[in-house]
Amino acid sequence: MSGKPLNRYNLAATWQTCQFKIWLAEWSSSAQGLQYNWSHYPPQNPEFITKMFNTRLLTIGMTSLAVCMLSTCFTGLVLAQSEDSAVVRGRIAFERGEQKKIPYDELEVKLRERVDVPPVPVPKDFPKRKPEEQAKWLEAFEKSAAGEKFIARREKLIENAKVFDVLIEKNGSFIVYDVPTGVYGIQGRLDKEIKGTTYAYEVFGEISVSPKVDEVPLAPILIEITPLLKYEQDAPEIQVNTYNNKSKLSLSTFKDKYLFVNFWSTENPDIKIQKRIQQMYVDLKDKHPIKLLSVCIDEKRKAAIKFIIDQKLKEGSHGFTDGWEHPTVDAYGVRSTPSFWLINPERKIIMTQYNFGQAFNAGNRELTQIVSDRIEGKDKPTPAKQEK
Repeated sequence: MSGKPLNRYNLAATWQTCQFKIWLAEWSSSAQGLQYNWSHYPPQNPEFITKMFNTRLLTIGMTSLAVCMLSTCFTGLVLAQSEDSAVVRGRIAFERGEQKKIPYDELEVKLRERVDVPPVPVPKDFPKRKPEEQAKWLEAFEKSAAGEKFIARREKLIENAKVFDVLIEKNGSFIVYDVPTGVYGIQGRLDKEIKGTTYAYEVFGEISVSPKVDEVPLAPILIEITPLLKYEQDAPEIQVNTYNNKSKLSLSTFKDKYLFVNFWSTENPDIKIQKRIQQMYVDLKDKHPIKLLSVCIDEKRKAAIKFIIDQKLKEGSHGFTDGWEHPTVDAYGVRSTPSFWLINPERKIIMTQYNFGQAFNAGNRELTQIVSDRIEGKDKPTPAKQEK
């Protein structure tokens, strides 16, 4: 798994919810946040995966708890400093030039204490089991007495976590008083529809409040805006460079064809997924009018090209963005790789990364079958209004 540091649905889910199905993802986490084992299947839906934002929070310490003491000598009140709490000051902000700004005070933000919850006690041979066997074990564990006890313990830990409301001013600034020593996640999200597309506005970061520090000043926290594309929506435009920069690849390049878009990165050490994509294309290109576009998000293009050659990933077309900061990456809301999309000849999205996550979670179809079934209309798409 590779990508920007994850944002929505991941670490926040650990602190905010007690959903057992989210917890079960932790056993296979080889990177950050809650993620699945990519050697078995591609990414789960965007409800579980995305990015902790390219914003760094300055975590310096803690500040004073003001207590009132009645003085026998004075008629006023004296404020005394506490050694176990602090004032947290910060500001949220949009990236420069962002065209989809909303009023800051529309965001509901929380400061929630991080809880170190125990991992799911899976068997030692669990990673070697087939996906369907893993799912069966997890389902049985959830219903068992040991599983119920485990769930109750985690619920209690999360329930007892300290939570503070973060009131955002109209200029984006905020102050949180009396925050005890500890590690906290600052998190908030608002989904808003703009011109037919729903966008997730998210704030996420981590703050350490240390002993004997009066105040924790934070660097500006950037608001991340991610489009939540759904089935039957118009596919965003694609503009990526070929390996030699002599031409660009776009949706019009693949006119009248189904297009499987594969966002990927060489930072993912598991080549099995890319091999499966290559095999899928070999199996289907003579059966259906389909094209493959693999979009590499690596910053170092030469190294990526060498990887493509060495691993013999010759099928389909290859495009390059030379990094994560790219209009096509943003338009598709890619926050981790690999990320798959299937687009029909009418330029409508007929499978999102969320749909692929659902299909692979079922554990009974390979990628070739999943794509073929969707093209042939053998499976039942999730209506856009029912997607989360």
